[in-house]
Amino acid sequence: MENKKKKKTQIDIILPNFNSQEFIAETIKSIIKQSYSNWKLIIIDDNSNKKTKEILKKFIKNKKIKIYWFKKIFKSKERKKCAPPAPACGLYLFKIKY
Repeated sequence: MENKKKKKTQIDIILPNFNSQEFIAETIKSIIKQSYSNWKLIIIDDNSNKKTKEILKKFIKNKKIKIYWFKKIFKSKERKKCAPPAPACGLYLFKIKY
Protein backbone atom coordinates (compact mmCIF):
# COMPACT_ATOMS: atom_id res chain seq x y z
CA MET A 1 0.00 0.00 0.00
CA GLU A 2 1.35 3.36 -1.01
CA ASN A 3 1.59 6.16 1.48
CA LYS A 4 0.42 9.16 -0.50
CA LYS A 5 -0.81 12.41 0.96
CA LYS A 6 -4.31 13.33 -0.02
CA LYS A 7 -4.28 16.56 -1.94
CA LYS A 8 -6.93 19.06 -0.87
CA THR A 9 -9.06 20.46 -3.63
CA GLN A 10 -8.49 24.17 -4.19
CA ILE A 11 -11.60 26.27 -3.83
CA ASP A 12 -11.81 29.49 -5.86
CA ILE A 13 -14.14 32.07 -4.35
CA ILE A 14 -15.35 34.79 -6.70
CA LEU A 15 -16.51 37.91 -4.90
CA PRO A 16 -18.17 40.61 -7.01
CA ASN A 17 -17.83 44.02 -5.44
CA PHE A 18 -19.25 47.51 -5.90
CA ASN A 19 -19.17 50.24 -3.24
CA SER A 20 -19.32 47.80 -0.34
CA GLN A 21 -17.13 49.70 2.10
CA GLU A 22 -19.42 48.79 5.00
CA PHE A 23 -19.02 45.02 4.60
CA ILE A 24 -16.04 44.17 2.38
CA ALA A 25 -13.34 44.00 5.08
CA GLU A 26 -15.52 41.80 7.31
CA THR A 27 -16.32 39.54 4.35
CA ILE A 28 -12.67 39.09 3.38
CA LYS A 29 -11.58 38.49 6.99
CA SER A 30 -14.28 35.85 7.33
CA ILE A 31 -12.93 34.01 4.29
CA ILE A 32 -9.35 34.24 5.60
CA LYS A 33 -10.41 32.73 8.96
CA GLN A 34 -12.00 29.62 7.42
CA SER A 35 -10.65 26.30 8.66
CA TYR A 36 -10.27 25.02 5.09
CA SER A 37 -6.94 26.41 3.94
CA ASN A 38 -6.70 25.58 0.23
CA TRP A 39 -8.62 28.50 -1.26
CA LYS A 40 -8.08 31.50 -3.48
CA LEU A 41 -10.22 34.65 -3.37
CA ILE A 42 -10.88 36.48 -6.62
CA ILE A 43 -12.40 39.91 -6.10
CA ILE A 44 -13.99 41.63 -9.08
CA ASP A 45 -14.28 45.32 -8.29
CA ASP A 46 -16.68 47.12 -10.60
CA ASN A 47 -15.31 50.67 -10.34
CA SER A 48 -16.11 51.20 -6.66
CA ASN A 49 -15.76 54.45 -4.78
CA LYS A 50 -12.47 55.60 -3.22
CA LYS A 51 -13.26 54.32 0.30
CA THR A 52 -13.96 50.77 -0.94
CA LYS A 53 -10.76 50.76 -3.02
CA GLU A 54 -8.71 51.88 0.00
CA ILE A 55 -10.09 48.97 2.04
CA LEU A 56 -9.38 46.45 -0.74
CA LYS A 57 -5.80 47.71 -1.14
CA LYS A 58 -5.10 46.57 2.44
CA PHE A 59 -5.49 42.97 1.26
CA ILE A 60 -3.32 43.18 -1.89
CA LYS A 61 -0.25 41.64 -0.23
CA ASN A 62 -2.13 38.45 0.66
CA LYS A 63 -1.03 35.88 -1.94
CA LYS A 64 -4.35 34.06 -1.72
CA ILE A 65 -6.28 37.16 -2.81
CA LYS A 66 -6.34 38.54 -6.36
CA ILE A 67 -8.21 41.76 -7.12
CA TYR A 68 -9.32 42.73 -10.61
CA TRP A 69 -10.19 46.39 -11.01
CA PHE A 70 -12.74 47.17 -13.72
CA LYS A 71 -12.90 50.72 -14.93
CA LYS A 72 -16.03 52.42 -16.17
CA ILE A 73 -16.10 51.21 -19.77
CA PHE A 74 -19.71 50.92 -20.82
CA LYS A 75 -22.49 53.46 -20.87
CA SER A 76 -25.20 52.74 -18.32
CA LYS A 77 -27.56 51.16 -20.88
CA GLU A 78 -24.85 48.74 -22.11
CA ARG A 79 -23.64 48.11 -18.57
CA LYS A 80 -26.97 46.57 -17.61
CA LYS A 81 -26.66 44.00 -20.40
CA CYS A 82 -23.26 42.54 -19.55
CA ALA A 83 -20.11 42.86 -17.49
CA PRO A 84 -16.82 43.73 -19.22
CA PRO A 85 -14.57 40.70 -19.85
CA ALA A 86 -11.10 40.49 -18.37
CA PRO A 87 -9.15 38.62 -21.08
CA ALA A 88 -5.75 39.35 -19.55
CA CYS A 89 -6.55 37.17 -16.57
CA GLY A 90 -8.54 34.52 -18.45
CA LEU A 91 -11.72 35.39 -16.58
CA TYR A 92 -15.00 36.16 -18.31
CA LEU A 93 -18.25 37.18 -16.68
CA PHE A 94 -21.62 36.55 -18.25
CA LYS A 95 -25.07 37.66 -17.24
CA ILE A 96 -27.40 34.68 -17.27
CA LYS A 97 -31.07 34.23 -16.58
CA TYR A 98 -32.06 31.63 -14.00
